[in-house]
This record gives sequence, structure tokens and C-alpha cells, in this order.
Amino acid sequence: MKHGDCPATHSGRGTWRGPVAAGKTQAAVREVDQQAIDRRLEALLKQVHANRPSDDISLIRKAWEFSVQHHRGQMRASGEPYIIHPLEVAEVLAEMKMDSTSIAAGLLHDSVEDTPATNEEIAAGFGDQVAHIVEGVTNIDKIEFANREDRQAENVRKMFSFHSLYGAITNS
Repeated sequence: MKHGDCPATHSGRGTWRGPVAAGKTQAAVREVDQQAIDRRLEALLKQVHANRPSDDISLIRKAWEFSVQHHRGQMRASGEPYIIHPLEVAEVLAEMKMDSTSIAAGLLHDSVEDTPATNEEIAAGFGDQVAHIVEGVTNIDKIEFANREDRQAENVRKMFSFHSLYGAITNS
């Protein structure tokens, strides 16, 4: 599965770009980019709090910091920092009114696959529920697809799997 195939990437938010063509230096671009990313994170946290006032927002912030640390320096094919992808996934989950556990797992979903982070490290830092969701999504990523349409359909299904997988874990 290619990471650019995630439905969140095609949500309209994937058009975020830095103003390199406007003559700004790379350092200025990174500062502007980081400010835009920080605003999006704060908007995400506000949305989660509005949707679920009793949820633990600190779990999402902790997952964000972990993901940022582990994806540092990784870039997408578009030139964007890789961290945009987990943020977009978390934004979609927040729009779906998912809980903090699911959103934290969304932020962490590529950490085990694309960084030195381990599922044991996720469990130790975020709990077994988050680790089980991340592990389940990582296993879905290993499925080979015959064509792009099947892969996109699976990506949409994966987004909904966060919720059902979490429900199965909490009800067991």
C-alpha cells in the first residue's frame, strides 16, 4: 500500500504547500509550514474536545509528539513533511467523532511500519487498546491489491476499522 493512497490524503487538505516559489528561504518555509501544522493540531484538539468533552486530549497530544519525533525528516513524494499524513488521518477520525483512543491510534498508525518504533513501545506508552488498533491497521497494510480501486476501497474500510476494532477490544 502506498501512503499517498489514504483517503485522508485526498480530502482537500492535502493541497497544503509552503511558499518556496514566493522567494522565501527554506528556513522561513519550514517555520510557516510548522505554524500551519501547529494550527491544524490545535483545531483538531478543539474539535475532539467539542465532540467528546470528557475524552483525554492529552493522549492525542502525546501520540502527536511521538509521531512527530519518529517521522522527523521523512518527506512525502509531494515534498510535504510526512507528519501531514497522520495528521490528516486524525482529522478525518475527529470529523467522524471518534474517541481519543482511535485518534491517537490514527496518529500512530504508520509509526511501527515506517519508523524504528515497535508495537511494544506503543503499548507501553499508549496502552494496549491503542497498540491493538495500530497493530490491526499495520496488518491491513500488508494485503496486496489487484488494482487501485480495490486499494482505495480498503483504505476507506480501514478508516472505519478504527472504530469497530476499538469497540471489539473494549467489549472483550
